[in-house]
Formats: sequence, C-alpha cells, structure tokens
Amino acid sequence: MFYNCSALANVTLPNSVTKISTTAFMNCSSLTNIRIPNSVTYIEDSAFRNCSGLTSVTIPNNVTTIGGHSFQSCSGLVEVTIGNGVTRIGISVFQDCTGLETITVLGKTTSEAQTLLANASVPEGCTIIGELG
Repeated sequence: MFYNCSALANVTLPNSVTKISTTAFMNCSSLTNIRIPNSVTYIEDSAFRNCSGLTSVTIPNNVTTIGGHSFQSCSGLVEVTIGNGVTRIGISVFQDCTGLETITVLGKTTSEAQTLLANASVPEGCTIIGELG
C-alpha cells in the first residue's frame, strides 16, 4: 500500500479497513502517527517494519493477530498498548525496537502478557505490563 513512502507522516485508516497487509507501511521512516480503527482484526507480517518515526502505537481490541516482524526495527517506538482481543503475536515483532520502554497488554495479567509476548523479541529493559495485574 504505502511501502517505502518516506514522506508519509500521519495516517488515519478508515473503518472499512479490516486488516493491515504484509509490508503495507514498511520503510515509512517519517510515519509518526497511525490510528488503527476498531474494524481491523489482523495486522500481517512486517506491516510497520522499519517505521523509525513511530513513538507510540495502540492496537485496538478487535485485533486478534499481530504478524511476525510487524514492528521490527521501529527504533523510535517507546510505548505500545495491545488490545484485549489479541491472542497471537508472531515472531520478532519488536526485534531491534531499541527505544521500546513499555508494552501494556489489556485484559491480561502481567504473567499472561509475558507469555503472549514470549517470541516477540521484546528488547531487554522493556517493561511488560498486564492491565489486570
């Protein structure tokens, strides 16, 4: 969709979008703000890979799956909130997200959140928080 679009800074996806396709925003280094609507249920592999301008992302409650490498190399990413509908997180989702400080998983205990993120390559020093614990 917007692969390699270096000038893209802000995106508000319409409610008609139900999935964010593989590499849809990959290499959009100037992307600083993305609003993902509740209609999205699936974020495919590498959807936001190497979007170094992103600082914060909120995954809505209707998303069930975050594909592998979705946010890999988003070095500016500081905080992520994951909605309570997410039941599957792919491999290396947060690999090389060197600035990532906090991941909050809604509707899960901290232990459940850590299990859900087990293969996501969460950087050392990042705090995983479960909303229920």
